[in-house]
Amino acid sequence: MINKRLALLIFLLFVFVLVGCVAENNDSETSTQPAATVGVKQIIDANEYFRISEKELVALKGKPELKDSWNFDSSNGKKYKAITYTYDDGNQEYLVIDSKVVRFTYYANDQLYTTDENLFKQFGILPSDEMKKSSGGTTIKFNSVSEKVPEVWVTEADNKIDTIKITYDLRYF
Repeated sequence: MINKRLALLIFLLFVFVLVGCVAENNDSETSTQPAATVGVKQIIDANEYFRISEKELVALKGKPELKDSWNFDSSNGKKYKAITYTYDDGNQEYLVIDSKVVRFTYYANDQLYTTDENLFKQFGILPSDEMKKSSGGTTIKFNSVSEKVPEVWVTEADNKIDTIKITYDLRYF
C-alpha cells in the first residue's frame, strides 16, 4: 500500500513538473517580440529600396514632392551626378547616383531614441550578428548592419533623434 502511494506521489510530482515545463516553453514561444518593441511604428521597409532604380522608386513612393539634381562631392574624393527625391513633407529623402538608390535619409524631428532594436524595427531591418556599433559625440554609427544595409548612422542629442541615414552602397561615400 505504501509503495502504491509513493509511486502515485512520484508520478503526480513528475506530471506536475512536466506540465510546468511545457507551460513555460509555450509562453516563451508565443512571445515573439520583447515588450520594448511592441507598438513600434514602421516608417518604411528599408530593404525594399536596396539599390532600386529611379523608376522603381517612383513606382513604390509615387511622384516626389521635390526632385533635385546636383553634384555630390563625396568624401572618397570623387564627384557624382546625384538626384535627391523628397517625400513626406521633406522628412524622407532618397539619394540616387548612377540611376540607383544609394542612401535613404529620414529627418526624425526629435523623435525619441529608445533602443537600437526599436530603431531598426522602424525601418524593417534585422541586424546581422556581425553588426558593429560605434559612437562619438552626437553620432551613432552601425556597420555591417545586414546584407542589404551596410551602414546606418544616427545623429541624436539627449535621446532625441535628428537624422537617420541608411546607406545601400558604400562606394559613393
